[in-house]
Amino acid sequence: MEENINRPVSLRATGAWAFPTQRIKEGLIPLGTFDYDEILNATKQVITILESISDTLVDQVGNDIKKNLEYLESLYSSLKLKYPNSVIDIHKEKVLTFILMKEYETSFSICEERIANWGIIR
Repeated sequence: MEENINRPVSLRATGAWAFPTQRIKEGLIPLGTFDYDEILNATKQVITILESISDTLVDQVGNDIKKNLEYLESLYSSLKLKYPNSVIDIHKEKVLTFILMKEYETSFSICEERIANWGIIR
C-alpha cells in the first residue's frame, strides 16, 4: 500500500508481518563468460541443488508444525554460531508456530517476555 512506503520493512498494510529470509545454503558457481547459455546452465545447476535441499527438508519436516519449529531452532543455532552478529532471533517464528498449534498461552508468554526485555518484539 502506498501509505506504508515509509514504514519498516517488517510491517506492511494492516499489520501483516514479513519475515526476513535466512540463509540455508551458500555456494558459488563461477562463470567463464557472461553469455546466455552459460548463465542458463549455471541457473539450472543452482535449481537442481535447491530442489535437493528442499526435498530433504520436506522429508525431515513434512507438514508437522512442531518439526518445523525444531528445524528452525536447529537452523538458528547453526546460523548463530556461523554468523553471530547477523542472526537476531526466531521469536516471531515461535509466536506464529504456537498460534498455529493453538498454544495461545505459550505464544502470549513469548510476547510478554520480549516486551519486558526489549520493549518490542523484534
